[in-house]
Amino acid sequence: MRTPRFRARDLRRGLEKVSSWVGGGPSVPWRAAPPRMKRFSPVMQPWFGPDLGRRLNKELMLRSLRRKIAELGLVEPILVTTLPIAAPPVGQLGEAR
Repeated sequence: MRTPRFRARDLRRGLEKVSSWVGGGPSVPWRAAPPRMKRFSPVMQPWFGPDLGRRLNKELMLRSLRRKIAELGLVEPILVTTLPIAAPPVGQLGEAR
């Protein structure tokens, strides 16, 4: 939830995130989801600046969420987010709630 710096810890975390996006899943496995619930961590970049960063994140999230919704064949999905920075796509994906 903070802007990364050029430190080993931040670089390692960045590499973990990229790895999870390209097919590995989260570095720490999630607990089993309830039936009919799918968990997904959309692609986001770590710089949340006032304009460009936010617009870029919104587009990255919309693109990855649309792809996942289509892949799962969902119609009017219910979208839940626990992070304020992930809220911009809400209401733009044909979700029921």
